[in-house]
Amino acid sequence: MRRHLLPLFALAAFCCTTAYAQEASSNEHNLDEVVVTATLTEVNLKNVPMTVSVVSPIMLEDSKENALLPTVSKHTPGLFLTQRGIVGFGISGGGSGGMTMRGVGGSPTTGMLVLIDGNPQYMGLMGHHLPDAYESSSTERVEVVRGPASILYGSNAMGGVMNIITKKQKENGSKTHARTAYGSYNTFQSQFSNGYKKEKFNSFVSFSSDQTEGHRENSEFKQYSGYARLGYDISQNWKVSGESNVLGFWSSNPGTIAVPMIDNDAQAIRGVASIALANTYERTSGSIKGFYNFGEHKINDGYNANSAPRDYLFHSNDYMAGFSIDQSVKLFTGNTTTWGVDYKKYGGKAVQEFFDGREDGNQIAGKPDGKAAVNEIAGFMNIQQRIANIITLNAGLRYDYNDVIGKDEMGKDELGNDVVVKEVTGKGVLVPQGGISIAASQTTTIKAVVGKGFRNPTIREMYMFPPRNPNLDPESMVNYEVSLLQNFLNNRLTFEVNGYFIDGKNMIQTLYNPSLNRGENINTGKFKNAGVEFASNYKVNRYLSLMLNYSYLHFLKIEKEVNGVKEKVENPLLAAPQHNMVASGRYSRAGWTAYTSIQYIGNLYTVLPTQAAPEGTTESYVMWDVMAAYQFNKYLEGFVKGENLLNKTYEINAGFPMPGATVMAGVSIKI
Repeated sequence: MRRHLLPLFALAAFCCTTAYAQEASSNEHNLDEVVVTATLTEVNLKNVPMTVSVVSPIMLEDSKENALLPTVSKHTPGLFLTQRGIVGFGISGGGSGGMTMRGVGGSPTTGMLVLIDGNPQYMGLMGHHLPDAYESSSTERVEVVRGPASILYGSNAMGGVMNIITKKQKENGSKTHARTAYGSYNTFQSQFSNGYKKEKFNSFVSFSSDQTEGHRENSEFKQYSGYARLGYDISQNWKVSGESNVLGFWSSNPGTIAVPMIDNDAQAIRGVASIALANTYERTSGSIKGFYNFGEHKINDGYNANSAPRDYLFHSNDYMAGFSIDQSVKLFTGNTTTWGVDYKKYGGKAVQEFFDGREDGNQIAGKPDGKAAVNEIAGFMNIQQRIANIITLNAGLRYDYNDVIGKDEMGKDELGNDVVVKEVTGKGVLVPQGGISIAASQTTTIKAVVGKGFRNPTIREMYMFPPRNPNLDPESMVNYEVSLLQNFLNNRLTFEVNGYFIDGKNMIQTLYNPSLNRGENINTGKFKNAGVEFASNYKVNRYLSLMLNYSYLHFLKIEKEVNGVKEKVENPLLAAPQHNMVASGRYSRAGWTAYTSIQYIGNLYTVLPTQAAPEGTTESYVMWDVMAAYQFNKYLEGFVKGENLLNKTYEINAGFPMPGATVMAGVSIKI
């Protein structure tokens, strides 16, 4: 590991040293950026106690990627994304796209929430996000809250929240962008978008497609996505908008190298629709939003050389619908008080669909029609108070109620058998958070925050498949964090560094239950994570920018029972590297744009330690990516990009080797 770290840290030190030595006059990048995700109102980054990363339009453009998550992961310290191929994440067995934030999340990712324009996005039955559904063609920027955001967004935002902010045409006229690329493994990508605005009316539409033969046999992937948004300014103070997105994808899972799979194929259709009414006045602003998400999944679990083909497939239909109301009011000097309520209902139906026409098999236990639904309703309030333009205090509280969670009261019948004496459903969770931001000087800001995050058990965990347990409680964690934001050289050099400690409990784990003679989901898990994150951006001059981010994650020892003896042991997690560093640079001049990044991943567990293999399996690797583009005229650009140019062999999902060096080339047209 040292032989990888030393040259990379040397590169980082060189970049920063060079930065100090250069002369420049640009003042484009600073920490006065405005974000909305952390507070629901437009607020300066310096004035929120939480740590927030922003993935800008330039970062998205430089990636030349249709998929959004790989770019977001690269530019967000503490965030890691699992991948298995050149294009596409897939679903079910062998799928990837799992995210961890500071070790919280996992696969399937239910501990980190994805939003689109503030509306939650996850599968109603399984409770996880759908990574193939997020496209760069419709995305303006992405804001990531690193740490619990449950006070505003409720369940699933335990580890953090990623808010995808969609594109909006802001100037009168029309803008059209088209891009297409072709590369390794017969991979073809394309996207098209058009923005239009005339006075009070604006619209934006986009289309994108990805397809590849894959770098392994039976690893094909194909998807198509369409997005539309309409907006109208009712008056200077009121705006209404509506948006929708439909996605269809088909993926094949080749299985692990040791156990290849045949016919392990999945297809899915996902849809999103939402409407929003927003108001903005001098002393108050807010919105009313309604949304509806739906999906249909058909999955053939396939077979290997030692088994027979399946005679059925998994077929599910899921949905999530809801609304939110929030309003912020400036009650007096320096004060912003935000209140809100939100409601969502999610669920669906899941069956085994037999090929020979037999009656479908129910996949949701205790639900004769194979259907399940959950209602969640919550209210919250957050108060921000600025004192003497130096100190900003934040404090808030949320109460979140789930109508399914709750433990039944058990008793004994006349024969001594366990019976339900009283059925208990419905449980509420209190979520407090408090923080402070201190402007120590015009260039230095110190922040601290303590906040709770939680995650309700999913329908899958409670009712589906053998580990199911309907009497599960929410998971929870408390995050303690301090951070420093610093500007140098007239805001041309900025950096932030933060340290955190996470104490998690009630985590859902699958343990063997002798009375059931099978595994069962139980609230027994604990974890304690600590770490440090660093991010720096330096604009050397108007042509050259340098960036560096690094995160270190440490799994603290917790008490566990090993062979009947309680002892303190480390509790590592999958897909949560101990070291994650990205050093990158961007140069743009005379029509040329070049972007390069070097990423180091250290001590990534792909197989967790067991008694039989106490060391587990870890990966450490270095990735080098390059993109070069030339603007032929104001309409036409050509580009080429290469990934993993060091041709490193590595795995993120155990048994699924990642592709070696890959190359893509294409053209982009803007009118």
